[in-house]
Amino acid sequence: MDPETGDPLGYLNGEISRDYNSITSTGTKIKDLKYAGPAMPQIFGTLGNSFYWKGFSLSARIKYEFGFYFMKSSIDYSQLIYNLSGHSDYGDRWQNPGDELKTDVPSFVYPNVGGRDRFYNASEALFEKGDNIRFQYINIGYEFKLNSSKKRNGLSAKIYFVVNNLGLIWRANKWGIDPDYNDTQIPPSRNYSIGLNIQF
Repeated sequence: MDPETGDPLGYLNGEISRDYNSITSTGTKIKDLKYAGPAMPQIFGTLGNSFYWKGFSLSARIKYEFGFYFMKSSIDYSQLIYNLSGHSDYGDRWQNPGDELKTDVPSFVYPNVGGRDRFYNASEALFEKGDNIRFQYINIGYEFKLNSSKKRNGLSAKIYFVVNNLGLIWRANKWGIDPDYNDTQIPPSRNYSIGLNIQF
């Protein structure tokens, strides 16, 4: 970032440049791009367990994903000017010399330069680690006998309560973003269900 103007800076033919259109089109070669890491989790799985005690049961499962990256969204000044579509990063934009030490968000300029927005929104400044641990569900139940018999198991019933999509337990990024849904998508809502299972 330019410390005097807050312009994002890139490389073109090995030199620092503001030629955003060239950088984001034919001017950049594959060797000039920086590989942040895989977009899909390299280590993933689930852990779950069930507990039983005097008719009560408790089951839970967590899901983990490690070793991948995602790109968070940020301010796009073209969208702000022409569509009045903003982003909270606007408040973190560069405004005065020295701000480049605490923010990666470019300054606001008018008239806007579309290539500048495209360059910034595809830059490594917006890559984040996607590692996370998610609480998938919990199931609480109680089973009771409705009658008893020495000749057969008898009639039993189990009532249970299930909560799904409980949310993230931990995430690697500092922004509070759910990497599976980024910050432009609405994650699935938490849902609750109650059931009754009768066995003869």
